[in-house]
Amino acid sequence: NNSLYLFGEVKGTWSKLGYVAGLGVSNEHYRQGDHRFSFWLFRPKTTLTYAIFPSLRVRYSLEISQHISQIAMISDTKIRQNSMEWTVGNPDITPNKVIAHQLKFSYTLPRITSELYSEYRINPNCNMASYSRTADNQFYYTQKIQRGIKLFYIGNDTNWDVIPDVLSCSLSATLGRFINQ
Repeated sequence: NNSLYLFGEVKGTWSKLGYVAGLGVSNEHYRQGDHRFSFWLFRPKTTLTYAIFPSLRVRYSLEISQHISQIAMISDTKIRQNSMEWTVGNPDITPNKVIAHQLKFSYTLPRITSELYSEYRINPNCNMASYSRTADNQFYYTQKIQRGIKLFYIGNDTNWDVIPDVLSCSLSATLGRFINQ
């Protein structure tokens, strides 16, 4: 199993706009017996931050990354969990890319901070769990390449320093929607 990742980025500000632009490439290479893959992925990353007011900022990020299943899941192994359950590796699965869009609004006052954030993530042709039952009541857990996962969530984290350095109050909430195909 070999991994390679090359990445470079540029950071800067212009007036009220901050930016980070990066470009990378990665390679995952795996070989076990007759099973092998060499997965190359072009990995751009961009973040833009804009100060609408001194206390209110908005940030957008786009990133393409990779997801790799654990070695036990991509190898030709069969691990007994207990008397009825097995984890079975699938050497035919490969890594997949993950595309993530993030949007965040940050509001900061001397004693109150609040962040409203959202993310839309797409995992095309990804590895997902698959369960099967045999005729003799053995349960097999493995992973197979599926059509994909789409994820959307929105949330808020708010912190209020009621008495600075003594008492603070926090509120956090997240709502998510996952579509597994």
